[in-house]
Amino acid sequence: MVAFLQPIVSVRQRQVRLVEALARGVGAGGTLRSPGDLFREASRSGYQTELEQHCRRAALTAFSSLGQLSPQPVLSLNTDMALVLEGARGAERLHDEAKQADVSPHRIALEILESAVADSGPLEEFCATARRIGFLIALDDVGTGHSNLERIPRLQPDILKIDRVLVHGMHSSYHRREVFRSLLALAHQIGALAIAEGVEDEPDVRAGLALGCDLFQGFYFGRPIDVRARGPLCDEDRLRAAGDQFRANATRRLNERRARRKRSEQALRVLVTQLKSAAETEFQLLLRDALARTPFIEALYVLDERGVQVTDTVHRMGESQKVLFHPSVRGVDQSLKPYFLALHAGLERYTSEPYISGATGSFCITMSRLVANELGQSYVLCCDLVVPKDLE
Repeated sequence: MVAFLQPIVSVRQRQVRLVEALARGVGAGGTLRSPGDLFREASRSGYQTELEQHCRRAALTAFSSLGQLSPQPVLSLNTDMALVLEGARGAERLHDEAKQADVSPHRIALEILESAVADSGPLEEFCATARRIGFLIALDDVGTGHSNLERIPRLQPDILKIDRVLVHGMHSSYHRREVFRSLLALAHQIGALAIAEGVEDEPDVRAGLALGCDLFQGFYFGRPIDVRARGPLCDEDRLRAAGDQFRANATRRLNERRARRKRSEQALRVLVTQLKSAAETEFQLLLRDALARTPFIEALYVLDERGVQVTDTVHRMGESQKVLFHPSVRGVDQSLKPYFLALHAGLERYTSEPYISGATGSFCITMSRLVANELGQSYVLCCDLVVPKDLE
């Protein structure tokens, strides 16, 4: 029994941060046997517990053989569910095995497939004890199968591994990216790192980096290797190239965003100037004219100082959109919307984060601007601007 190690890399730091240990059986003549074959045979013969122990020992041995790398990676160790069901005692057993291999628990992340454990009690006890000993906790296959998001705050993981079914092809799927983005946000809000699993091509790496993913694991950066061969842990050329490409793409996106912002600000300044010198009865026509000459504007409307619309929403909207989305009309109270509250609190301008407009169903941002006319009347101009539905 030997363990191969697969790199888990940080593109931003251009480093291997973790290595996952994957068991390989050694047959006659040195041929390798898949872990699936080994565990099926062990299950039939009743030696599954012993095989799990052999796998852990092989993983710890392979990890120890890396020596003093700089920086020293963390071992990502798949955890036997039988040990998890033992609760605290299972965590203590793992501690004993790590001590025998002279590997500090602080250098080990225990990968747990929480969906394989029906009873939360032993699972929570195992994680609490393991964390107290010094192990890191990694939840595997998050976002797929029967993974239970409700358990995450109770287990308090250090790492979330986002399953390959969400990662593969996300560069070309808006909805897959948005689910991935939400899991990233969840990880970061609880202080955990996120790993994109199953990364096999460069476009998905670019998409993950643009969304803010911390770490990547997959064949693109490196297959599981036998560390006895003393080769590099990952494809260092690809790691370096991915970092260079990320920097170039980030610079391009920032420049594009800056250009869009400048163009939008200029269009709004013209409209604000027109509204300042116009009667309220003229607002609707001014909004229609601005929409007609400004293709990147999605919708326009004006609120009074109480947050109530004094115009209908002028918009671009197809017939199919009208089934689910309804532009607001004159008289609707928008006083609780962030784009009004910000100006009501004293700001002169506000720009929202990208979101799906409830008025048109388009991916947009809302920019609001204070309009104070010569008569001392105050209004709020609200403008929905189309943004690319990609990696904003």
